[in-house]
Amino acid sequence: MPITARLYWTFNMTVTAKPSAAWNQDCFKWASVDWQMVTLIIAIWLVMIILVNPVGNFPLNDDWSFAASARLLADIGHFVFPDWSAANIVAQIFWGSLFIKIFGFSFTVLRFSTLILGLIGIIAVYRLLREIKTSSGLSAIAALLIAVNPIYFASSNTFMTDIPFYSFSVLSLFFLTRFLLYNNTSEIVLGIAAACLAVLVRQLGFAIPIAFVFAYLAGGQLTGKSLTVSLFPLVGCVSSHFALKLWLQLDGQSPTMYGHQINQVQNALSQPILDVVTNFSYNIFVSILYIGLFLFPLLILTFFNNRNIITKKFIYFGLISVAVTWLLLYFGQSRILNWPLLGNPISWNGVGPLLQSGSLGYVPKNIIYLRTFWTIIGFVAIASFGLMLYLLLYFSKFILVHISERKHINVRLAILFSATTIIYLLPVAGVAQLFDRYLLLPITTVMLLFFMIPSFTKLENFSGLGKLTTILSVSFMGLITVPATHDYLSWNRVRWAALDDMVLNKKINPARIDGGFEFNGSYLYNPKQITANPKGWWVVDNEFIIAYENRVLVQNYGYRTVASYPVNSWLSFSPHTIYVVQRTY
Repeated sequence: MPITARLYWTFNMTVTAKPSAAWNQDCFKWASVDWQMVTLIIAIWLVMIILVNPVGNFPLNDDWSFAASARLLADIGHFVFPDWSAANIVAQIFWGSLFIKIFGFSFTVLRFSTLILGLIGIIAVYRLLREIKTSSGLSAIAALLIAVNPIYFASSNTFMTDIPFYSFSVLSLFFLTRFLLYNNTSEIVLGIAAACLAVLVRQLGFAIPIAFVFAYLAGGQLTGKSLTVSLFPLVGCVSSHFALKLWLQLDGQSPTMYGHQINQVQNALSQPILDVVTNFSYNIFVSILYIGLFLFPLLILTFFNNRNIITKKFIYFGLISVAVTWLLLYFGQSRILNWPLLGNPISWNGVGPLLQSGSLGYVPKNIIYLRTFWTIIGFVAIASFGLMLYLLLYFSKFILVHISERKHINVRLAILFSATTIIYLLPVAGVAQLFDRYLLLPITTVMLLFFMIPSFTKLENFSGLGKLTTILSVSFMGLITVPATHDYLSWNRVRWAALDDMVLNKKINPARIDGGFEFNGSYLYNPKQITANPKGWWVVDNEFIIAYENRVLVQNYGYRTVASYPVNSWLSFSPHTIYVVQRTY
């Protein structure tokens, strides 16, 4: 039986059946197998945390600014909006301040507050998959695929907005999904609450309530009651957002960077139309590549299960995908062999942005192996891209058929997940600088769409080779993510030990030091500077530089090495030494 007929038959047999009372009851009471799987997920998450050792009182990326606001709220009970935040962030600040109240202030405490939300997000993914009748084993594999994602795990070890936003968003999707399935008032109330929290971390959370409007109205008669219910989440989120803006105005706060990314989108749209289309198309294309790459273990599972997918049409589609991908990357001035195409937190030598001048001239050991690794990743991304689009194309046909036949139960969920993805990506693709960490939510919503295909919901449906390949792929991702995150934390821990020695023990004025983005922001932040100057971020005088490569600075820029600190790195291409260099003139 051709794959289209086969998938159509299985889809048709399940989406038209209304959920039974027993299934409805089971949603409120976890089965023993769910407890077992969640326990396994928690255990793996804890092992990952222990291995990377997130302990250390130092900031990472932008969280130096967010931590200061959380500390002020905990200490004096007044919310001061972080001047460096473009996002709403208030929900995250209150979450972090709660932990500071209990355990005292440190970046370790704030890091663990995010790790807890990271675990909540993974469990929410598992429960959401179970709600759409995915088997416990496959749901656990999918949840762990998110957990070992280098973007997800690295971000979980910071106090950045990515994981709080993601967790609240997935919780909102979970409760709204349950409402669409069972029409329970408590579910939409909880869904609205979680959506409001997501919006109060990042404005991109509006994608979920807007998508819910389309999902709820799909297939039903447009009445005053249905329209009102569909708008409840959106009204709640809009009210929360504008209440925050009003409060900031009444409190006399006007943060420098607040809404900066919205301004970026507006500026991008004001450019010549060809530039707008080029930038938008390229960002969308690269986003789809990344989504496909990180869903590769699940895509390959489908591939092995449906070997008759390899038809002439599939081969033609695959060849066209490869050719188009290569050409777009080439003419977009981004080579297929030059991955990663995006950055922050993923970098070419691991995870974590290289936000310091001291990375100048840094060449990791065994660079040829590193380049080979990224070349392989590039080709895997292209293969995943083609397979993902091929499956989504067939899936969209199924949805259109069911809409025409007025079979709307699971169609509503498909619209919720797909509309969330599209609405979310539209503004993201408009920014001038796209970061990989913006793609966590669409990776999940696209994954949920695959699990709407009934033949893809039970692990026992798949071949042994497919299951083995998927498990090995997820394990391999974890074996890369954990050491890379460990090394990111390790070299930053050493970097800050060197900086603390200079500032606290040797009494060197921070204005004489270029200690990197986080150090300069913590000590020397200037709201008038929203882009890096030629010396770097908020550098006053770079007499001293913290570096993990001293050769270029010594040979070409007139510096001498005054101290060096060994780093306990696991990967050969991670920094193994932190240097303190001083200008000699």
